[in-house]
Amino acid sequence: MKSVAASLVVGAVATSPSYEEWSLTYNFNGDDEIMKSRYNANVVVIDTLNAEDSGATFAVNQFSGMTFEQFSGIYLTETEPENHMVDESLVPVQYLAEDLAATVESIDWVSKGGVTPVKDQGGCGSCWAFSTMASVESVHRIQSGQIVNLAEQQLVDCNTGNSACQGGSATSALQWLVSNPPDTTASYPYKAVQSSCKTGSKSGVRIGGVNLVTSQSESALASAVTGSPASVSVYADSAWQHYSSGVLAAPAHCGHNHAVLAVGFTDSAWKIKNSWGSTWGESGFIRITKGLGGCGASGIVTSSARIPTGVSVEEEVKITLPWLKDSVNPSDCSNRGDCGLGYQTCCLGFQADGFPCGCKLGDGGTGVSKGDCGDCGAAYTLCCAAFAADGFPCTCDVSDSGVVV
Repeated sequence: MKSVAASLVVGAVATSPSYEEWSLTYNFNGDDEIMKSRYNANVVVIDTLNAEDSGATFAVNQFSGMTFEQFSGIYLTETEPENHMVDESLVPVQYLAEDLAATVESIDWVSKGGVTPVKDQGGCGSCWAFSTMASVESVHRIQSGQIVNLAEQQLVDCNTGNSACQGGSATSALQWLVSNPPDTTASYPYKAVQSSCKTGSKSGVRIGGVNLVTSQSESALASAVTGSPASVSVYADSAWQHYSSGVLAAPAHCGHNHAVLAVGFTDSAWKIKNSWGSTWGESGFIRITKGLGGCGASGIVTSSARIPTGVSVEEEVKITLPWLKDSVNPSDCSNRGDCGLGYQTCCLGFQADGFPCGCKLGDGGTGVSKGDCGDCGAAYTLCCAAFAADGFPCTCDVSDSGVVV
């Protein structure tokens, strides 16, 4: 039997399901009369938009129980400053000039395999973090051929220059990542709420600087997107809330409230990766009109587009010391883990400066520091405690006097 969700778009225009059917599909309370009133009002808006026959179709989705004011207060919170520049004294930056000779007529980085899967920011205004990590993931994917899943939660929790779920700037986030390499999502999962900054497993991906497209023109953006997807700011109006498919005839608007990833273009449309899940729009993507001039459809060239540069993957560093060994039991922490390697690296640094570091590591212990191990041992113990707090085992002991426990 066809599900309600699958029947939302049939032909050019679909009949919207009843509130009770919709609430069952999206797991809302079918007896909520206030939400039902909002849903029915949105169905009227959707019918009106479809009647305009503008080239896009609109349908109910997970946002159909919200007024636009509620929706925008949660999802449209990007705060990119106008003409945001990068501090060149701290971060290498290049201002990309338009290269008409190199610009292609059309490109789709999704079909070329240069875009990672669509994610969902949930009920947190963290579009800026998703746009940032999406740009890094794409450049890494194009250069290495490998998919990496980077931790947006790291930016939400740790990038204090932005405002977590209350909004932020992708430009600022990229600057921060230059000196704070991204963690993996597996080690730092997304929670859609801000919490204390933690230490996850580094992805190995490094960012050398930021490329900015400061020219307020669609041709300059097309020139940049010819080389790779770009983090861009847009102005998402109520049509975005209800978008289902096709090319959205968004008006030119000099302003922005949402951060996304431009992943391609034709002569008449931009293709954009959003962060509202794969059930929204065209499997998580939207196409908007290209070629309006000025600030572009949905204000796509109002602010500078951002592309990470110098994206590289660190080689794994293997340290060979007399007490370094692999764990026999895969469930053990092993002193090759993040905490153990950090401890060993710390020791090497002290030894290079002529200071002793006499604490050694062994598997199968409790992760408790024994004896006076100095700075390296204390840092190791804190690292283990952080992993333990997140539910990960860290079973290596630190011992004094060269005794392996």
